[in-house]
Amino acid sequence: MKISFLHIVLFWLFFALFMTGIMTLVHPITNRPVDIFSEFIWEAGFSFAWILGTPIALWLARSFPVRKSRYIKHATLLFAAGLLLSVLQCVLHGIVVFQFNPDIPVFNVNVILTSLFYNIDKMLIVYVGLVIMQHAMDYYRQFQEQELAASHLETQLSQAQILALKMQLQPHFLFNTLNAIVTLVRKDPDLAEEMIVRLSDFLRITLDSSGRQLVSLKEELEFIKAYLSIEEVRFGGRLTYREIVPAELFDAQVPMLMLQPLVENAVRHGFSRYEDAKLLQISAKHQDGNVVIIVNDDAAPKGSITKITEGIGLTNSRNRLSALYGKNATLTIGHNGAKGVSVVITIPFTSTEP
Repeated sequence: MKISFLHIVLFWLFFALFMTGIMTLVHPITNRPVDIFSEFIWEAGFSFAWILGTPIALWLARSFPVRKSRYIKHATLLFAAGLLLSVLQCVLHGIVVFQFNPDIPVFNVNVILTSLFYNIDKMLIVYVGLVIMQHAMDYYRQFQEQELAASHLETQLSQAQILALKMQLQPHFLFNTLNAIVTLVRKDPDLAEEMIVRLSDFLRITLDSSGRQLVSLKEELEFIKAYLSIEEVRFGGRLTYREIVPAELFDAQVPMLMLQPLVENAVRHGFSRYEDAKLLQISAKHQDGNVVIIVNDDAAPKGSITKITEGIGLTNSRNRLSALYGKNATLTIGHNGAKGVSVVITIPFTSTEP
């Protein structure tokens, strides 16, 4: 917060009125006569002096901050400057009182001495208070700047981590697909050619969305369809894909390529190993302010799954969710009833809709 000159003027005018009221109440108790006008001139002179002196005190505090490296030097300078400023404030106060108080007919040294006697301690106290206030404001401002810088750094590191994970996922998928194409080149050149065409379509969709961390769930499902069109060539129509996603969730924001490694994992470890596997299903629902996305397959019988392990795809997916959402996102892996594997992702619901 920046203190303007208007703030200073308003504060010290209020101070003059407040102190006049206080002294008006106190004087009768001490059996001293009350002259409200003279009392106001006295307090107003004090306030006027500090209207001019406050910017100087605050500037001194900013110019000579008390830090470990220069603690003694700056503290000494501030005290000496404060003592001099307080004396000058008393002189100025005496001049103001003389100018506006008709009860003082002649200006002489006693006017200044009286102001010094009654005000020098108060002037020093006000000065010290202003210096402490300025130091507190400076410390708070520096704290805020450090917090903001730390937040920006954390964001940059998080974005860098997400980008690294994302870039790791894409080569991982590309490597596996090219591996499959190499296998088909000699066995079935036509199928290999079809896979290459569909891979180029998938990569084109991916490149069109490059640079974005989040896409709509509808776009993410389009990626999955493009990916599965590649795998359908390998499985000759055996793989059946089903979506159970309500239309109101199509605009939900999800991490780009979040589902692809999960689907790829189901294909590699399920459909490639078990001939009777047929169905891959993706469903989604809105629950407690979150989007819950479930990837199910019917590949492996429950009895044959002794331990579900996480490869690079699942590990990176989990790390990426953590980097994007922290503890607000989860990824769990379990059995899909009596047959198959179920992967459940829960992320906060955000929408592209205005």
